[in-house]
Amino acid sequence: MSSARELNFKSKESILIFIILSSFFIVQFNYINTAGTTYDADGLRFGSNIIIEKIKRISSFNFDFSNLPFSDVEYYGMLVILPAYIFSQFLKRFVNNPNDLGFESIDGVIYYLMNFYLIVYVVVCLYFISKKIRDIDLRTSLIFIIILIMTPSFSGHSLFNMKDIPYALQFFLFSVYFSEYIQNHLNNNSKNMNFKLGILMGLLLAVRLNGIFFAFLIILIGAIMLIINKNFNLNKFFTDMSVVTLIGFVLLYLLTPSSWVSPIEWIQNAIYQQFFLEWSGSTLTNGEFVIATEMKWYYLFIWFFFKLPIFFHISVLLYIYVKFKKIKLNILSDISVIFIVLVFLIFAIFKPSVYDGIRQFLFLIPFFVLFATDTFIKYFKHKNINLYVFLVPTILYFSFTQFGLGAYKYVYFNEFVDIEKVSIECNNVDGCGNWPTDYWGFSGREVATYLNNNLMEGDIPNKAEFAWRDNSTSLLVCRPNITVDTYLDKNINYNKLTLGDFSRSEIITTTFHRPRYEDDSCKLLINEIDYSCSTIYSFSKNIRFSTIKLAHIKECKI
Repeated sequence: MSSARELNFKSKESILIFIILSSFFIVQFNYINTAGTTYDADGLRFGSNIIIEKIKRISSFNFDFSNLPFSDVEYYGMLVILPAYIFSQFLKRFVNNPNDLGFESIDGVIYYLMNFYLIVYVVVCLYFISKKIRDIDLRTSLIFIIILIMTPSFSGHSLFNMKDIPYALQFFLFSVYFSEYIQNHLNNNSKNMNFKLGILMGLLLAVRLNGIFFAFLIILIGAIMLIINKNFNLNKFFTDMSVVTLIGFVLLYLLTPSSWVSPIEWIQNAIYQQFFLEWSGSTLTNGEFVIATEMKWYYLFIWFFFKLPIFFHISVLLYIYVKFKKIKLNILSDISVIFIVLVFLIFAIFKPSVYDGIRQFLFLIPFFVLFATDTFIKYFKHKNINLYVFLVPTILYFSFTQFGLGAYKYVYFNEFVDIEKVSIECNNVDGCGNWPTDYWGFSGREVATYLNNNLMEGDIPNKAEFAWRDNSTSLLVCRPNITVDTYLDKNINYNKLTLGDFSRSEIITTTFHRPRYEDDSCKLLINEIDYSCSTIYSFSKNIRFSTIKLAHIKECKI
């Protein structure tokens, strides 16, 4: 009878997960129809072209790459980036006129198709993750998926972030399978999972090589668990993990054309790029500019504290209570908590050069969601309270706290942040405030659309809130240029200036809300240019009935 009920629940859960993931896909698809591209997009295309050229040369038995330009993208894994670019190049052939699709250029179509590919990849990964979690804990799977896709930092980045989101998903998928491996050992189950784990490790490394460090950290946690439970065959465990690692690196080699000629040199360069390359910029953090090369030990804690919905803060306290009451959680929950704590400790000790908030640590979010979900489920079960008492208010809370952000959920801040102080009006072209918002320039299409619709010149009647007064006024599209340039109307003469050209006394600047330490996105401060600006237009979104600015159009006098 119990088995029949379980089978029935699995069947219903599968249908619900399909509906949820399909709905998530539709929502994400709708978002990329309005939003644009990001800071890294041009570099991703550039790196993809280099990889394609290397493949062409290798196929012709030409192994000389000395005249090819450098791209760091080669060392960040092309598991998603390269197929997404090839996908976009293939489909763009069927586009005769970009304007028919609402784009000003074919580049806009390419970036749109790459983002579409990412959405498909995310949904597929989530399906496999939910399927495997179901094998570990039946009830956790469905709620895990719901909470994960409603977590703003995850769903927001899933629209465009081809580096960190695939890394997060591949790493978590490896961790889920590894937790099953540990559970099998604890249950004296001899099921061999080496090949599956090896494939998953290879896919992880093909996204980002430094995944090997965190994978070994997960493996170490599993080994300690087995030792504590006195169910540990050291020789077998060491042999299994050696096989997994070997399979992983072989697959990495096969999936990385850049490594085919000189694999050792490629590994060395990848290690340098991902572990030792320092970035000299800063990240505005709760009103303080944190220099990447002078990292603060509390940086990661601060960012997660203010970026994660309060649901997670409550879950941490509840987890402590549940463990105190000796309520048993699933093994993946315990692994998740230990892993998160260790990552935070390692960060505080070594203080690596990082930037852009939690971007490079998005891989922690699925672990947060997993242990939080399992904690709430087990607590309510222990108290014999209907699960809907937990689920319904949680969904309503997540919906409310991010309502109004639309496609820009990645800029979300929780209730501990004074939203009114996130972005403040000031003379600085990048704006002022306590936090960066759209540092990646995802709203660039919205900015360009405003310019296209409100700036007319020549014999056409002025319908704008502002207009070019004369030829002394020019448009300066500041960093990242690509995010606005791609969507500007090619039929309008904007009298555009190149970055660093301050030959005009009056300029219109487009910037994103990312205040910088002793710098700005237009390079005005670095070039010691005296200026005064007034805001023409700010692209803003609402969060909990307060306004948050993502981008600025300012009129500046030099």
